[in-house]
Amino acid sequence: MTWTESQRNAIEAKNKTLLVSAGAGSGKTTVLTRRLTERILTGDSVEDFLVVTFTRAAAGDLKEKLYNSLTVAITDMPQNRHLFNQLFLLSGAKISTIHSFCFDIIKKNFSVLGLSPKMRIADDTEVKIIARTCMEELVDTLYEQDDEYFILLVDNFGGEKSDDELIEKLLSLYDRLRAFHNYNEWLEEQNIQLYAQAELVKTGFFNTVIGDKIKEKVFFWLEETKAATEELMLFLSHNAESEANILPVEVLYNHIELLINSAEISYKSLYTEFLNAGRLPPLKTKGMSEEDADYLKNEKSRITKELTRIKKAFCSLSEQQISEDYQNTARIGTALNNVLKQFDSLYSEAKKKRAILDYADLEHFLAKLLEEKDENEVYYPSELCERLKKNIKEIYIDEYQDVNPLQDHIFTLLSRSNNRFMVGDIKQSIYRFRNAYPDIFVNYKESFPDFNNNESAYARIFLKENFRCGKPIIDFVNSIFAEVTSGNRFNKEYEGEELVYAKKSESVIYPVMVALSTYDETYKDKEIKQNVKEKEADFIAVEIKRLVGHQKKEDGSYIKYSDIALLFSAVRGRSHIFEQSLRRKGIPCMTEQDESLFSLPEIMLTISALKTVDNPTDDISLCALMRSPIYNFTVNELYIIRSKNFGLSTYDSVVAASCLGTLKRTRLKIGEYLIKDKRASEPKFIIKKCCNFLSELNFYRTKAQGMLCYKFLWLFYMRSGLLSSASSFENGEKCRENLLLLYQYTRNFEKTGFKGLSSFILYISEIAERSGDLSNAKSCEPEGDFVRIMSIHKSKGLEFPVCFVVDAARQFGSRDAGGDLMLSRELGISCRLKDAEKLTKKDTYLRRISAVADIDASMNEELRKLYVALTRAKERLYITACVPADYNEKRYNPLAAKSFSDWILQTVTNCEKDFYNVYIIPDDINNMYVKTGLITDKNDFSQDKTDSLLLEKVKSNIDFIYPHSDLFGIPAKLSVSELSLNGDKKSHINQKMILCRPQFLGKSADSGAKKGTANHIFMQFADFGFIDKYGVTEEAKRLLNTKMITEEQFDLLSYRHLEAFFTSDLYKEFTSAIYLYREKRFSLSESAEIVGGPKGENILIQGVIDCFFENVDGSYTLVDYKTDFLPTEGGEQILVERHEKQLKYYCKAVSAMTGKKVARAVLYSFSLDKSIEVKINDKI
Repeated sequence: MTWTESQRNAIEAKNKTLLVSAGAGSGKTTVLTRRLTERILTGDSVEDFLVVTFTRAAAGDLKEKLYNSLTVAITDMPQNRHLFNQLFLLSGAKISTIHSFCFDIIKKNFSVLGLSPKMRIADDTEVKIIARTCMEELVDTLYEQDDEYFILLVDNFGGEKSDDELIEKLLSLYDRLRAFHNYNEWLEEQNIQLYAQAELVKTGFFNTVIGDKIKEKVFFWLEETKAATEELMLFLSHNAESEANILPVEVLYNHIELLINSAEISYKSLYTEFLNAGRLPPLKTKGMSEEDADYLKNEKSRITKELTRIKKAFCSLSEQQISEDYQNTARIGTALNNVLKQFDSLYSEAKKKRAILDYADLEHFLAKLLEEKDENEVYYPSELCERLKKNIKEIYIDEYQDVNPLQDHIFTLLSRSNNRFMVGDIKQSIYRFRNAYPDIFVNYKESFPDFNNNESAYARIFLKENFRCGKPIIDFVNSIFAEVTSGNRFNKEYEGEELVYAKKSESVIYPVMVALSTYDETYKDKEIKQNVKEKEADFIAVEIKRLVGHQKKEDGSYIKYSDIALLFSAVRGRSHIFEQSLRRKGIPCMTEQDESLFSLPEIMLTISALKTVDNPTDDISLCALMRSPIYNFTVNELYIIRSKNFGLSTYDSVVAASCLGTLKRTRLKIGEYLIKDKRASEPKFIIKKCCNFLSELNFYRTKAQGMLCYKFLWLFYMRSGLLSSASSFENGEKCRENLLLLYQYTRNFEKTGFKGLSSFILYISEIAERSGDLSNAKSCEPEGDFVRIMSIHKSKGLEFPVCFVVDAARQFGSRDAGGDLMLSRELGISCRLKDAEKLTKKDTYLRRISAVADIDASMNEELRKLYVALTRAKERLYITACVPADYNEKRYNPLAAKSFSDWILQTVTNCEKDFYNVYIIPDDINNMYVKTGLITDKNDFSQDKTDSLLLEKVKSNIDFIYPHSDLFGIPAKLSVSELSLNGDKKSHINQKMILCRPQFLGKSADSGAKKGTANHIFMQFADFGFIDKYGVTEEAKRLLNTKMITEEQFDLLSYRHLEAFFTSDLYKEFTSAIYLYREKRFSLSESAEIVGGPKGENILIQGVIDCFFENVDGSYTLVDYKTDFLPTEGGEQILVERHEKQLKYYCKAVSAMTGKKVARAVLYSFSLDKSIEVKINDKI
């Protein structure tokens, strides 16, 4: 393989700590694999390296690639024993997720940490429930103690009616804090700093850390405003009618200049200038055109509003007020520290009792093992850390842009100054919600010198070459990010990181298509906006139909549905319209994440049933269950039951109604259940339904007390018929899959520390209400030919020949970042403060600057998400959006963008390039033909309104000849008993068409079959030793008592014939056998020719062997029980002819299972009370 210079540097560099900034499609995994391979080829062992990834899939992929690389090396050097040893050691190599690595070290040192050796990693929902329970207990305790710190928090963050809001804030803050090393100490230090900063404010606010941040931000905003004013002055200078307005605008400009100069001096000077600002002279628009006058007024209004915003945000408080806010915030921080320390202790103890760890515990416990404190409270590496460090030659960390401060601290402890290999891409850091801190990667990138500086132990390498995307896609991505990031804060992450086209030459180049569904912005009608969205979705469907099976990929094959992906910023609640449009066009698709499992009707019904069983007084769940198809109560019936018992709960009303069936003089009581509604059910029928319902409910409640949750749920599925009837619902197969998915979740629940139905209901309620992260069953199989609909987050790391970045006009999340309580790594704790006098909350500069930073970080991440989305496409890229019709007349500010489309439209309106096309989707997109890449009105071709494409497809379908028609009627699998008995290869088909005897003709027709089944079940479960002591009858009673057989089967047993068997010579062979096997299932693959099928095709033969045993000489004897009624004369021959072929397949199966041939095959006839040996041939 030919490597680029930067790739070769990353592979070969030694004795350096490297930061490899690897752009999308630059082959970072390939480089990492090759670097490891070359280290091994030079004599190092795979055990010498620690390789950390962020997902199990990535770790598995890396191991697989390293295995393949070593295999190729062995092919070239077959005599190299070292390589063979490395291949053997690879399975145990330290290539894993960070949490797997942490857990491995912790398990080896559990006693040092005081942990149980049986500890396990807890389920996310399990720890959330435990954490909330601990916090609720702590809140109750602190109320009782009248704790002053806690009361301060209640006053500032508590809700009006409950403490839920306070509890949520505390838990959220705790989760974010745990991304830091020694988080309790860190929070305490932040509070100390706040008190110190409060004093420093008195010497000048801009002298403080936060004041300096605010000064920087105010400068930036004022400079932007100044530039806008200069543009306005330039406009006036070129407009003769506007001369009268030059003076007012100059006054505005001079005012902004004064503000900037004041900010240079001090905060107090800036504050005074804002405070003393006079009223600006009015504008004079007389004599100006209406368009110019509107522009002038709008621009001046925009500038003055921006100045008002700056003043309100950071220039409206005196330094004395700021100092007081600092002190009050510090008191809140001290209170938070006090309460969270108590919670931390309580929560840790609760997890310790259950012998569980959460993911944050893994990192903190490892950090605890890796360092110790000296007498001056200074941390230093522990003996274990030094030992691990000594045994690790190099540390490789993938996706370093997503690490948190604690993980970075752990990697720093384990590494030396010249053996860490960090690879990542700041432009693909999109996991802030998981506590990722991309600024860590940025800091390394800015502080490390370029690789060509050989003197330093640290270096950075940029992998810019993109081997994935087509040239138009690379050019489009570079143009967008050059346009959007130029001269602003975005530039920090993208400067010098433009992608370089490195793909092999392409036969055809496809420009990026920006497809816009336009609308008149003055219309507010929701239906019109819905139609515009549907038009966007229909364009995608039409374009996919044009591509699939008609357009070719680079490799010459035709595009398939599975080559296409639709990428959304957020799938849930957004993808439904697009999925519907695809399905209307017959396009198979799979949604990675759709609506929550708990919002589906079949799941809501099941959960209502579980809640009712657990607590029948839950009226909502009870009514939902009664109204369901399972019990089928009507609204009128529920009204009748409920209306006569207003003082009772719904459950008690049902009980009262059911009791009428047992009271004397029932007719008088029944009259009370009549209403003047002819559609109402008969009261007696209602009473009977209530009785039946309560009987079922009591049955379930009794069973639930002693059963595991998943077993109880399966009982409910089977007894209620919900699972079997789910197929009859709309989207029945998917409903069934969802029910089975819920069953799987109950099995997973049993692995947690919780038990019982009540705990399970709490468990799923926690998921539904707080995390809501259980998705429904997927629309298609994981692998298949279908279009994938997924979020940008899900698509990271994937690539597709064709990508649609869909719904690009979707607005970003709320700009009111952070809420009342915020946490910043750089600025610490900040919050709104309660104003006791005004009974309101006042904002603080500290919270505002934290919120601004949070908004900036969110915007940065949105831009990175766009980068990830655009770079998933290999050959063709489409971007679709619903935008105003006058989109090309708007001014776009990249820092004020509200959607992806704002950034994209900024580029396409400012740049005329040949690597993209802008296409306005017509209103009649569904009436358009798709031909040779252009969408053309079909009326240009013909006045015939018939859809010729559809007609051609219908004709094709009608004329279609199935290429495997010789397989019609040939089953995919057969049981042994279905095989031909007389050599007719088609007899199994005829047998399938024999009609069954109707049930209404009586039960006698199948009594023989039932007797045979009863005898077979007895022989399957019978305890032969028990029979030898107590006889067949007592064994049958034992099986009945243990519910191994039913009462009906007990009555149908042929006791005389069974007793004859247990006195036979064959039974004596049973007792002397070395091993005896009963009811062994098997499957055999056989040629379809045995049932008249074509040569080269196979079918599956399945069956159950009654019994076979190993003899003393090592041979095997096969036994098949037969209950057929046979005549005394000639019966043996009939039995052999009837079952000979079946028996031969049994012998073949036994040989396959044991590896030995069957010496004897025996039919035992209960009708004849004798054994019949069958001659075995090798051929079947």
